[in-house]
Amino acid sequence: MRTDKSDKSEKKKFNKQILTRFVQTECERQLFLDLAQEKPDLWISPNRPIEKPLLRRHGSNYLELMGQEYEQLVYARLVSMKQVKYKKGAEDKVANSKLSPNAFLELYRALEPKKKTNPLLLLLEYEYENPISFFKDVFNISSGKEPMPVEYSKQRPDILIIEKLNDISDKVSELLPNNKIREVPKEELKSRYAISVIDIKNIRDINVGKKQFTEILYYMQTLAYYLKEHGLNNKFFVRVNRNGIFPRYSQDDLNKIKSFDKFFELAIFLKWDESNQIFKTLVNKIQQLWKKCPCSIDSIPVNIQVNCGYCYYIEDCKKTLGMDGVKPRKEWSLKLIPYTSMSIAQQLLDRGFKTIGDMVDNLKNVKVGNTPESLYPELPLLQLKAQSISENKVIKPRAGQIHAYSIPKYSTIAINFSVESDPANQRIFAAGLYLYMSVSPKAPYSLVYENWWRIWKEGYEESKPPKEIQKELNENLTREIPLEIVEMFLYLLGRLKVVLIFLKGEKKKDGSIRQRSTVIYQFAMVNEGSEDQTEAKFAKKVIIKLNYLLELCNIIENYLVTDAEKAGRYYGPTTSLFYWSRRQLNNFQEMLERNLDSIIKDRKAVSAFESIMSLFSPSESEVAHPYQHKKLFKIQVFD
Repeated sequence: MRTDKSDKSEKKKFNKQILTRFVQTECERQLFLDLAQEKPDLWISPNRPIEKPLLRRHGSNYLELMGQEYEQLVYARLVSMKQVKYKKGAEDKVANSKLSPNAFLELYRALEPKKKTNPLLLLLEYEYENPISFFKDVFNISSGKEPMPVEYSKQRPDILIIEKLNDISDKVSELLPNNKIREVPKEELKSRYAISVIDIKNIRDINVGKKQFTEILYYMQTLAYYLKEHGLNNKFFVRVNRNGIFPRYSQDDLNKIKSFDKFFELAIFLKWDESNQIFKTLVNKIQQLWKKCPCSIDSIPVNIQVNCGYCYYIEDCKKTLGMDGVKPRKEWSLKLIPYTSMSIAQQLLDRGFKTIGDMVDNLKNVKVGNTPESLYPELPLLQLKAQSISENKVIKPRAGQIHAYSIPKYSTIAINFSVESDPANQRIFAAGLYLYMSVSPKAPYSLVYENWWRIWKEGYEESKPPKEIQKELNENLTREIPLEIVEMFLYLLGRLKVVLIFLKGEKKKDGSIRQRSTVIYQFAMVNEGSEDQTEAKFAKKVIIKLNYLLELCNIIENYLVTDAEKAGRYYGPTTSLFYWSRRQLNNFQEMLERNLDSIIKDRKAVSAFESIMSLFSPSESEVAHPYQHKKLFKIQVFD
């Protein structure tokens, strides 16, 4: 469903955004205020102004425009086929058409005389009025005298499918206005045509979920009411098993659509039993809220979560929870504790805690029982958070209270990596690697390190043979280096191409003398497009380059060592990989998963993939990668 872009008032009415927001956030307060916005007096008593947000987020219509462009790409493949009905608008694009009861009858007559086995029509961008009977049922209004509690907008699915199914062997079920399912008798299929809905979404197939299916269910429900309301249900019915989403595909895939069968093959159809439960839960929640009305805004539960940062009502909810600029911090609701899940907050409420002050004073009295509960491991951090908020200052844990690994104070080899995604295209658009290597003169292996890079810089720049480099290295190393490792290191330097080696004693740009040797490597790459092929090519280059870098660092870790006081122990450098947040790892892993087929067909790429994934995502059979705990560090955690 879309509202007319030129009519901003349409967006304030009861529409798909109200439904999908609740499906995503499960926030009753947001749903209540969304429903009440057009007719607040029917919903709110006492009625009061809503606190305006302090930070107004100015949305962009970029994603909407991209979605419209993709719709037109799909339509361009369909309009060339027979039995596709649409209206041509500006620039030969598909424009919206009106679907009135009379238009339905015309469509019926257009199909009736056809003798084909399964005559079919595709309607593109056909708009119909939302049936008032649907809203009367949802809000339990038995007669037309009661005021309708919402204003409602029109419905315009991307694609409506009308089929004649009188020669089909499978059972066919229809959706009735009361959300019941009925099997359509074979005899009725001769005179009644099936209607189903497909919506085009500019998202990848793996991201199609309950939000998108909620929209489809809304279309199905309103269509069932529309047919009955206008006496059309003796000629049409809403088919249960032919509704879904057409996700984003590459232009090459779209070019293969030369028949309806191919189009349907690429669509993702909802499973009725699973998906309908989402819609039933949503309608039940709307009905529960309406039964309570008119009621106080503050009587509706608040579900504070990360998504609240994008919500218009956030300041109003914060005020309800005590953050009103008047009450002391200890009287604020414990729900305002940041990064605390609703389940943890509910466990505290069930134990009699209500405010941040309650937590400060009494969390220490919570007894850890024999039966594990998710609350127990959170107690030390919850105590710190509550105390910090109540006193409005940083509170540090006592020594020994919390144990965690931290960013190493000195890291000889530091690799920073970043993988950035474009949420509009669900693609990685850029990746970067930055290596910085330096050793303190006080480190036991500093002399080995300095000699290592002096020999390698001279050997590489002067194109010395590997045996000569090996001989020089072994004169300085505690652990002898085999010739094949020297050849491998030379190969890696060549593949990385620009490894900057600044030796101790060399002059800097400012004329000063360098006090220690430093090695720097920088790599940045931008994805050249949003197609499958370009990201696959991009992904392979990134993982191969990263693997080269990790292999280089592993060799350095293994051979730049010196004996420790205890026999069999060595001092040596370690490699640390730094990333900003878990999102970076997720971006990286999702890119590899999306392009796995392409990667495994490339010998170099698959070898690099196996090596890297073992480090970044250990298999379930491993307790942990032997180096992961000391190599990977999320910087954001240590702010």
